[in-house]
Amino acid sequence: MTAPTTRPHQVLLHDSGDGLAAGIASFLSVSLLRGEAALLLATPDHLAGAADALVAAGVDLDRARGEGRYVERDAAATLALFRTPDGIDADAFHAVLDPLLAELTGRSGAVAAYGEMVGLLAEEGDLAGAVFLEELWGSVTRTTPVRLLCGYAHGLLPGQADLDLVQGLHDTAARPVDATWALDLPAGPESAPLARAAVTDLCRTWGLDGTEWADDLVLVVAELVGNAVRHGGSRPTLAVDVHGGDVDLSVTDASDQLPAPRDDLLAENGRGYVIIDALSDSWGVERLPFGKRVWARLPLPRVAA
Repeated sequence: MTAPTTRPHQVLLHDSGDGLAAGIASFLSVSLLRGEAALLLATPDHLAGAADALVAAGVDLDRARGEGRYVERDAAATLALFRTPDGIDADAFHAVLDPLLAELTGRSGAVAAYGEMVGLLAEEGDLAGAVFLEELWGSVTRTTPVRLLCGYAHGLLPGQADLDLVQGLHDTAARPVDATWALDLPAGPESAPLARAAVTDLCRTWGLDGTEWADDLVLVVAELVGNAVRHGGSRPTLAVDVHGGDVDLSVTDASDQLPAPRDDLLAENGRGYVIIDALSDSWGVERLPFGKRVWARLPLPRVAA
């Protein structure tokens, strides 16, 4: 099984400030914490704010930079490399971005990217240029393991038709309540109880603790983490990704041994995947250059949306 297309092309309508920095960090931190790469194309103020927020989220940014997994670029300067008086040059766009993305994916297998070049175009009133650039990015996310969040400042798309046009170019629109959260866990048997407690606390912040849905979520997390500890041979990382109407759970470890699910709940090994399959909408396994990621998706209850 392969990982789902976890909404690789998203749009965020934002206000500048600490909230935006935290949102960028939320989007990029999980990838960085699990050893993947991140690309940030933003204004200088937003580059600095996001860096501070990522450090506050527990990311060792100096190490990520040193390993070539965290790349920062000025959005306006990057845009100027492929923008001409006649508009966006598609060939020049690919000449600039394709080698950079190829290097980042070659290092870590996948990239999370946040970009404001489309927002800069919209700010200048060049919505046609922004739409064309979105289409170019869309072609990239369909052929490259890149998860992209495009940022527009609030008020740049005042007309409903313009808003609908831009949102229609994306897989989903990120919301203020959306969040990405990660936890590095120990390699021993205490890992699953720690994960259960942490996710129980998360459910409490959502106002869902004590519900059957929360019990199911915690059980799936415990099975994912327990399997990673038993068969991964390394410290796992748990990620919880809330977007739109779903909660995506994933556990990353350094082992390339893929799980072998069993249909029999009484089987000695593999029975945890029967539980995961029963309680989640979908689940699967993704190979990584440094191991694997096992994921499961559960729908978010309406009361939490």
